[in-house]
Amino acid sequence: MIGQVQQSVQSIVDPLQFAYQQNRGVDDALLTLLHLVQSHLDTPKSYIKLVFVDFSSAFNTIQPHLMANKLLKMNLNPHLILWVMSFLTDRPQWVRYKGHCSTTKTISTSSAQSLVVSPVLFTLYTNDCQSNCPEIMFIKYSEDTVIVDSSNSDDKLQSAVSQFQ
Repeated sequence: MIGQVQQSVQSIVDPLQFAYQQNRGVDDALLTLLHLVQSHLDTPKSYIKLVFVDFSSAFNTIQPHLMANKLLKMNLNPHLILWVMSFLTDRPQWVRYKGHCSTTKTISTSSAQSLVVSPVLFTLYTNDCQSNCPEIMFIKYSEDTVIVDSSNSDDKLQSAVSQFQ
């Protein structure tokens, strides 16, 4: 199912998201960042600012109702949206330790860290997090982001960080 979700939205995934994309990886993200920095610094009297962001417990931030709205805007097949919503809501969870099980708790937010689907959903969840300024770029690799500011202006970075937030 997750393959169908990825295939359905492949054409609209942020081109600066390098995780969970065919033939793209962390090396591509790093090379893109290095190229941007070095190209910009070739210009005399220029400087560049970078802000590194790492979401803590990223997959726990997925809110099902927001995820559904985002997937609707991506024109994902409604059946796939229902599958994602079923996955994200009313999930029973418990802990087993040395043969003993805790009581079951029902979870209706977040996505489990250990599942293959979780990083893909988080990537789609943050797909609309893109800069609207050509001198600011958000380079993303799953839950890690670098905000690249080549504007040589102190005000644009603050605006970009606020937009990102």
